[in-house]
Amino acid sequence: MFAKSIHHYNFIEYGHTVRSGDDVQFLREYKYEEITPENTGPIYRYSEPVYIEPAQGVGVLYVTKNIEDEPVSFIFSRPICINPGIWFCVTPMACKFSYHLFHKNGFMAKDFDTLKYRVVYNQKVICSNLYTALYQEKSKNFVFKGESHPFWEVIYIDVGSMMCTIGETQVELLEGTIAFIPQDVFHALYSTTKMVSFVTVTFDLQSEDESLLKNKVFNSNKITHSYFQQIVAEFNNNGKYSGDLILNYLNLIVLNLLSNNKEDESGAVHSFFYNSEASLILKKAEMIVDDEIFNIELSVAYVAKKLNISTSYLFRCFKQQYNTGLSEYICVKKLEKAKKMIVDGELTLAEIGMALNFCSQTYFTSCFKKRYRMTPSQYSKSVFRK
Repeated sequence: MFAKSIHHYNFIEYGHTVRSGDDVQFLREYKYEEITPENTGPIYRYSEPVYIEPAQGVGVLYVTKNIEDEPVSFIFSRPICINPGIWFCVTPMACKFSYHLFHKNGFMAKDFDTLKYRVVYNQKVICSNLYTALYQEKSKNFVFKGESHPFWEVIYIDVGSMMCTIGETQVELLEGTIAFIPQDVFHALYSTTKMVSFVTVTFDLQSEDESLLKNKVFNSNKITHSYFQQIVAEFNNNGKYSGDLILNYLNLIVLNLLSNNKEDESGAVHSFFYNSEASLILKKAEMIVDDEIFNIELSVAYVAKKLNISTSYLFRCFKQQYNTGLSEYICVKKLEKAKKMIVDGELTLAEIGMALNFCSQTYFTSCFKKRYRMTPSQYSKSVFRK
């Protein structure tokens, strides 16, 4: 799709590169011209080797063995020799450009429209004009009666789950899911768990195909989760360029989701993970982790043994679905449970760390801070200050 750099290994079927130490004295016998090409054609084919070298600026070299085939494009930035019988055309790359041509008699020329092959990439999806970016933690009684507004909104469920009405459709947003709501579409929310934490961002969207995101629910992964963490951090930071950074992270989230998710014929969005056997194993493993979160024996080996599969296969299942291993998944689930236990306020922080079988209070604090950007103590104070 894009013009390639010219290297010996990728140009060898069309010619070869000319190095600074090569003996080129024989070129004195060749005819010499300095060419200032136009944006379009013609395309040439010589019966003898042709040597070309950039003189000024940067150009694009189009080469093909068959005039009927689509040419391959290269960034023309170094001296090269083009083999006899190869069709080639050189055009400027949006700048003033000329090149040296050493050739002998015997060539053909044909009209050639390079513009149809030129790639000037335009963004397909642009998130712009940030309006709000919020991280909220709500109780089981949380109800948002709904609204519509003339801009897009994305909702990411960090902890817990909610029911979401989007237009006339109601969908359950589980932990780790991401929902996109188009402009002027009514939407409402209510929590379905004891506590729910979620991120909302409102913005304008420019896209050649808005249906790629319209009313869609995606599964998050480790990468998109980290981008949402960065969005929350920049919102709290409120720096001079925080808005720009939030929009950049949002664009990365959208591109990551569109690149790694597929649709079936019904239009429903699924994770790229389709293996039904592995999907069943994942569900069973997740249930074991949830049910035995306080079990001191809970580990990758323990779960694999209960499922009667190898630890390596279990690792691959989680890696393909969540881009992380089961041990990291267990740690995340323990930290989410710790967060809920802190909110409940029934145990001390030390007791919570022990109940969840962290090897030490220091390690518990370190893991918690790495994930939530605050210590358990700081989080506890923020919760009970509200």
